[in-house]
Amino acid sequence: MNDFFLKALPALSILFFTGVNVQAQKKAAPIQNNFTQRIPSSLSPSAVSTDCDTLNNPIPANWNSNAYLYAANDPDDNAGGFENGTSYYDDKQKAAFFDASATGYSFITGTSIWFGAAATSNSSKTVAVHIYDYDESTKNPGNLIGSQDVTMQSITEDVAAKRYTVIVFPPGLAMPASKKFFVAVDISNLSWLNNKDSLAIYSNKDDDTKPSSTWEQQANGRWYQYDPGNPVTWGLQSSLYIFPYISINAAGCSTLPVTVISFTASKQQNNVALNWKVGQESNMDRYEIEKADNNNTFSVFEIVKATNEATEHSYSSTDLNVFGFTKASAVQYRLKQVNKDGTARYSTTLSVNAANSRVNKILFSNPFTGALKLIIDLPSPEEVGVDLYDMHGRLMADEKAKTYAGGSNVISLAASALLPSGIYILKIKAGTENFQYSLMKQ
Repeated sequence: MNDFFLKALPALSILFFTGVNVQAQKKAAPIQNNFTQRIPSSLSPSAVSTDCDTLNNPIPANWNSNAYLYAANDPDDNAGGFENGTSYYDDKQKAAFFDASATGYSFITGTSIWFGAAATSNSSKTVAVHIYDYDESTKNPGNLIGSQDVTMQSITEDVAAKRYTVIVFPPGLAMPASKKFFVAVDISNLSWLNNKDSLAIYSNKDDDTKPSSTWEQQANGRWYQYDPGNPVTWGLQSSLYIFPYISINAAGCSTLPVTVISFTASKQQNNVALNWKVGQESNMDRYEIEKADNNNTFSVFEIVKATNEATEHSYSSTDLNVFGFTKASAVQYRLKQVNKDGTARYSTTLSVNAANSRVNKILFSNPFTGALKLIIDLPSPEEVGVDLYDMHGRLMADEKAKTYAGGSNVISLAASALLPSGIYILKIKAGTENFQYSLMKQ
């Protein structure tokens, strides 16, 4: 988000268009503001760990960050506010839905929230962050599991410093049996109409998440899912930038040597460009780039020394003439993060395919814990089936073949969460093309 948004907040009314009938129950279409995307300097814990995880981190590649503004004026000609925050409609809470049922984690230990704007005349005001279970009957937030307050002063400082607001629940909160829950930001203590208290949560772009994973509690106390088919809600199909920390125990995650913000591999003619961005390096020794030519045997092809910078830092490497030396249909890469004490963690495995492949890329953690989750990016709609076998050739988990849309698709093998530690063979069939990987479950 650019500095204009923070400095010119009182004058935001110039951004809204007029003439919208605010007496109607329909909420007006949003103005989309494409502020320059800035990934804050930290998001901890890492997405790859044996005892914890951060949901939706790294941020999915198909998400585009936006701060949506409400496109109407109230009767006093004051600007309408934010869809994902305080506004003329006086909504009480904004919530993000999460389904962790495919994982082996049982506790919620905290969350990171990316606020796009925050301003108030009373910095001592508090905003509550609630955890609710999922009510199967109403399909809305149900019972309150836990709550933690944060001051507007703290949020305002985080926004100015371009960092996430981090909420910790000491000790961790036990997930409901379904492992479905909401993280809600309670803005009922703020007033847009009377005090112009401003608070906005970043979200991805409309249509980036279908169906929407965002809910709101309106002034009447009722919960609604954002739905383009419901005229009393915002018609956005989106996800809020809220990232819960989940763990196998209430104590939370082990200390991690580094936060990997992103790791990408892209084909450039016969070469593969590898790029990764990290934040808050501490006591790191090196990064080892490991490669497998679709033969499921990884070997180190480059070692990059860590700089141990306190701020964000980017690294890059190029694997030259990859598809000139191999006849493999795909090549896999993973990043081994090695601490100075010898401990190490692996990144998600990235798969880069040869030309004319039916799959752009396949991402998964190797080793993995809990349920195996894949992200498969397709150039166009394609039928995809996934099977997981043990070393005796027995089918242990699968996702029956069905047609997936072009773009990024998440496939979770729920049955794999119950499997013991060991080596497994993952087979993916996309159309007429087959992929096979050797995986380790920890």
